[in-house]
Amino acid sequence: MGANCKKEIFIAPNELEGPQTKDKTLSYKIFEQLSNQEIILQMNKGNLSGFNSLKTATDIMLDFMFANGNKEYTVDLFCTHDFQMAMLCSQIFNLYSHELSFRTDKWPMMLEGMIFWGNRKHFWCAWRGVIKEFINF
Repeated sequence: MGANCKKEIFIAPNELEGPQTKDKTLSYKIFEQLSNQEIILQMNKGNLSGFNSLKTATDIMLDFMFANGNKEYTVDLFCTHDFQMAMLCSQIFNLYSHELSFRTDKWPMMLEGMIFWGNRKHFWCAWRGVIKEFINF
C-alpha cells in the first residue's frame, strides 16, 4: 500500500493562513493591540478595520477546501492555525459570538481538527462530537 503514490501539496497562504486579512498593515497593528478572541468578536460584528468579516473569511477557507482535493477514494488534510480554525468554529457552530462564550467554548487545541464532507453547496461538518449539515451556507 502506498507504493508509487503521488501527493499533491497546495500552499494556500491567502486562503488558509490569512483569510481574515483585508489590509495587512492595519490588521498587523490590530493583532498587536487586541487578543485573538476580541478580534473574532469584532469580525463577527463585521466592523474591524483591515479585516474581512467573519463570513467572508469563512467563505474564503471553505471555497478553497472544497475546490482542492475532494477526489474519490481520497482523504484531504488541510492544515492551518488555531486562529483560522476558531474563525470556522465561530461561523459554523456559532461559537465565540460573545465574550462569555470564550470562557465556556474552549479555544481549538493544537492538532485538533474538524471533519468536512460533501461539496460546497451541501456539506457536513463534525467537531467535538457535534455534526451539522449545511445547505447553501
